[in-house]
Amino acid sequence: MVLGMLAITLAVSYALMRAQVQTSLLQNNSQTTVLARQAAEAGLMRAIRKMSIEGEWEGVGTTMTGNVDSQSSYSVIYTAGDAS
Repeated sequence: MVLGMLAITLAVSYALMRAQVQTSLLQNNSQTTVLARQAAEAGLMRAIRKMSIEGEWEGVGTTMTGNVDSQSSYSVIYTAGDAS
C-alpha cells in the first residue's frame, strides 16, 4: 500500500513538473514572438522613413539592416514589384 501511494505521488509530481516546464516554454515563445514583431515593425518604419528622405535611399535592389537591441535585428530588402 505504501509503495502504491509513493508511485502515485511520484507520478503526480512528475506531471506537475512537466506542466510547469511547458508553461515556461510557452511564455518564452510568446515573448520571442512579440520581440520579433517589434523588430519587423521597426525595420519597416525605418525603411519607409529612409525612402521618404530625399538623397538617403539608394534605390531598388539594396538592403538595409539594423539592430533593435542586443537580441533583435532586422533586414530590409528593397525590391521592384511584379511586371503585372
